[in-house]
Amino acid sequence: SGAGSLLEPLNGLVSGRLWDTWTLLLAFGLAYWLLWIFFSGGLISRFQNTPPNRGFFADAGRYFWRIFAVAVLAGIGYWLVFSSLLPWLGGIVRALTRETVDERVHFAYTLAKYLIVWLIALSINLLADYAKVHIVTLDLRNPLLGIAKAVTFVVAHPLKTFGLYFLVGLVWLVSAALYAVLVPGAAHSSWGMILFTFLFGQLYIFWRIVLRAEFWAAETALVQRT
Repeated sequence: SGAGSLLEPLNGLVSGRLWDTWTLLLAFGLAYWLLWIFFSGGLISRFQNTPPNRGFFADAGRYFWRIFAVAVLAGIGYWLVFSSLLPWLGGIVRALTRETVDERVHFAYTLAKYLIVWLIALSINLLADYAKVHIVTLDLRNPLLGIAKAVTFVVAHPLKTFGLYFLVGLVWLVSAALYAVLVPGAAHSSWGMILFTFLFGQLYIFWRIVLRAEFWAAETALVQRT
């Protein structure tokens, strides 16, 4: 409860330890991930300039396995970043600061380490998103072709693609900060406050879903107008 409900998973995300949680929560997280993959094809198809005549769930099922393949490849990319690149950079930081007593130097190197890791991780996420958009808008049957189209598009329009990504990310950061400030903490023990805290958290999750859909809508519009 409270801001900890936001900061704890955020810490796991930044450090690459999302798997270090209860098995039941992990199962719910994987189910949520699969559900998002299923819905993503239907949502992106609705956001096209001329949506197809098929229904939402028909499109969701039509593109599921192609988008699932992209999501798995992105997951492998994340795993390589956090299982190999992050420890390797950590070793470099330890070697460079072994005889340094100034904590500011340690902080600067550590910050640079995580900036590199997260620039690569965010780039993987960005490419996966645009691969999904290209798969749906061009009806590509080969997920690898969707990834190739995404790489070409992002390289050709880096300012637009990364600028859009960080603008939507900024909206999320502001909403997350508001949630952390407004959500009641664990000090309240009445059933009314417990229920209010739970409902407030569900409202925040719903807002996150809206932002995610908005992000896909903006990416789809950018692809079709560029």
